[in-house]
Amino acid sequence: MLDSRRMVLFFFLAAGFLVVPSQAFAQVSVSPTELYLPPGSPSCGTLWVDAAPVYLEVYTPLGGPEYWEVNSTQTDFCIDGWAEGQYSITGVWYQGNWYPASASFTVASWSGPVIDNVGYMCDNWDCAWLSGSLLQQDSRVEVFSADWSIQQTYYGPAWQTSPSFWLAPEGGWLYFQITDPALLQWFGNGGIYMRVVNSDGTFSAWRWAQAARPTISAGGVECSDKRCVWLSGAFPLNAYVDFRPNGSPDIIPNSYTNLVVSPTLITLRTNAVAWYPHDTAGLNAWAVNPLLANWSGHVYLPPVDRAVVGHIDGVVEVGPQYHVTGWACAKTHAGSIEVHMYVGGPAGGGGTHVYTGMANQPSEPEVAASCDSTGSSYRFSILLTPAIRQQHGGQPIYIHGISPFGLDNLLVTQSGSFAIPTIDLSVTGNFEAVVKQGDDFYLKGWACAKNHSNPIDIQIFVGGPNPGGTFIGAATANQASEPAIAASCSSTGSNYRFWVLIPLSVRQQHAGKPIYIHGMSPFGLPNLLLENSGNLAVPGLGISGVKEYIYLGGRVLAVETTTPP
Repeated sequence: MLDSRRMVLFFFLAAGFLVVPSQAFAQVSVSPTELYLPPGSPSCGTLWVDAAPVYLEVYTPLGGPEYWEVNSTQTDFCIDGWAEGQYSITGVWYQGNWYPASASFTVASWSGPVIDNVGYMCDNWDCAWLSGSLLQQDSRVEVFSADWSIQQTYYGPAWQTSPSFWLAPEGGWLYFQITDPALLQWFGNGGIYMRVVNSDGTFSAWRWAQAARPTISAGGVECSDKRCVWLSGAFPLNAYVDFRPNGSPDIIPNSYTNLVVSPTLITLRTNAVAWYPHDTAGLNAWAVNPLLANWSGHVYLPPVDRAVVGHIDGVVEVGPQYHVTGWACAKTHAGSIEVHMYVGGPAGGGGTHVYTGMANQPSEPEVAASCDSTGSSYRFSILLTPAIRQQHGGQPIYIHGISPFGLDNLLVTQSGSFAIPTIDLSVTGNFEAVVKQGDDFYLKGWACAKNHSNPIDIQIFVGGPNPGGTFIGAATANQASEPAIAASCSSTGSNYRFWVLIPLSVRQQHAGKPIYIHGMSPFGLPNLLLENSGNLAVPGLGISGVKEYIYLGGRVLAVETTTPP
């Protein structure tokens, strides 16, 4: 260490005389040779010697000699509080020998401008400021990039030229807006050097400054649908936000609207393009200062729970019909969602899809609370049509809510706990007779769909059933019928009979061909043949008698032959 305040006097005596070696000590040097008392610059220097430890013989402005202890071949020192004047190194004590040396430096007071502190400011953090002394109206501020490749000078008010700096009335500080785009990027990344130069040729020491990066301290979501994002921290007012899916390096383009930036808070609303990444992996958010080309560290916004939820309340009988009731929604979604009903198993698990509709009936506040939303139309009531009951009676019911966010279409609770009520809706009936009345012949019988009170249609074929037979006509079995027929139809209807004229053209073309009558299912079920189809034939033009079958229920009681008069 160099001890500038301590005087150590060494006398090396041999046989009563001072010993001076014949060979001079190697070089002693000091740099820089002009030092300035703080706040001047430079106020520190470096001393080099060829060997250590040594004691330097030094003459100071206060007199001398002094002997400074130096323990390293290179020693840094600062002159705060030293006396002004010249310091001369005239010799070196090394290993008991004294060697002549020659090196000097001066210490002087500082008469130029001084920079005490530096920083950044303005709404977009693109201004630099400095405080100090001897800052004048005609001063200049020289600014360089940290690699000294880019330079810009800013002028005081007296210059009346641009780019200029603003000087406080008391002269204690100034600021300027950096306008060079490349220098701005250095200000945000790597920093800048600046000094003040006065018109008398004096100048300050160089000072380094750098603008801060935006900072995000916390973040989260808000709004009823959790599509709004807030970020707290420190931000320039021109900041924008980059979103990336968690785990991905790719920025999501056009990912938000409604951006509002204050010095401590950013709010925005994400667009649909960002919803799926947010809902599945979560989003990483960065705040960016585009002028300075720097950005914050990221904050992670975890996925929001937007799962499909719901419940099957049960299978409810309403009059002669059955409904599956319950509710379904997607969490945080105020709108109604679509539901799909499967029987026999869930989708992808062996189930059969039988219904698509909306869960859009009025619902209670308790349901909205389960949906983490404000919606009021989450209920469903699904009619179990006779066709569904006929084909899938006894099979368990599964209902999937369809995610409006592209997420999993989950089953609602109680799926598989309720079954389709069974019902027989098959077509039944009887082709009883071909009856002559006057010169005409008629088809007589009845037809119905079980558990269906309304009349059904029939279709008539000759030569064979459909397909294969020849279609000759259609009618509706809607004439008055007996209670016994209603019992056979498992219904309360009273209009199941038919009485259909056989056209003369049919008798001419198809005489003798067997007649087949199909009952047409109103439920889309098989259009079954009526009983006794194929046993009676189309009467010819010269027929003298026909057979009439008399039935009770499904049993033939008698066969009568009628001879035309």
